[in-house]
Amino acid sequence: MHTAAQTGLLSFEGSLSRQASQSVCKAARAAPDPAASLVTPVLPRLPACKHFLNLTNGVEAVPLLESLSLHFSFVRIQSTWCEQQRFDLILANLDAALLLHLALGHCCLVWDFASRNKKRGIPRALWYGLEFVNYVLRRLWFQRCTDAWLRRQNVTSVFEAHYNDLQKTTVAKLRYYMRYIPAGVTDIHLYGVCKATVHDPDPGYYR
Repeated sequence: MHTAAQTGLLSFEGSLSRQASQSVCKAARAAPDPAASLVTPVLPRLPACKHFLNLTNGVEAVPLLESLSLHFSFVRIQSTWCEQQRFDLILANLDAALLLHLALGHCCLVWDFASRNKKRGIPRALWYGLEFVNYVLRRLWFQRCTDAWLRRQNVTSVFEAHYNDLQKTTVAKLRYYMRYIPAGVTDIHLYGVCKATVHDPDPGYYR
C-alpha cells in the first residue's frame, strides 16, 4: 500500500475559505491494490506548509493563495519531460528553495492545474513527476528503497533504472542539500494540489 510518506494528491473544488486555511488538511491517495482502502495522511495546517506554484498553469492558484494570505514561490516541473522520461532534467532544474525546505523536513505543496485530463484534474507533473522526485530524494538522502506506484502499477524497477542513470552533476546537486537535514528528519513531505484548468486555452491569463 501507499504510505503517508509517498506523494499525495489533494484535489480542491471552488475556493477555500480563510477558516479552511487554518484547519488540518488531508490528502487522499489510491492504494495500488484495488481492494485496499484509501490511505489518508494528515498534513499540517496550510499556513505551516510551503507553497509552490508549478509554472505555467499553477499560476491559477495565485488569487486563492493571496486571498488566504499564504506566501508562495514558483517551481517548474514540465509534464512534457515526464512524458518523455527526461527525469534528469526535472531533478537538475528543481528550485533551490523547494529542495532546502524538503531537506529541513517542511511539508511542501506543489499547486498545478491539469489541461489534458480535465475529468481527473491531475497533471502529469504531479502524479508522475513528484512521485519520481520523492523516490530519488528518499533513495539518496535517507537510503530508503521504497516501492514506487503510478496509477496502481508498480514502477519501482523503472524508477530505479532512471535513478541509476542520473548525471553525476545532478546527483551532486541533490547531495548538497543533505547537509541541511536536521537530526530527527527521516522522510520527504512533498504533495501535489490539483484541479482541472479553466484558463489553459487563454495564454493572456498567465501574463
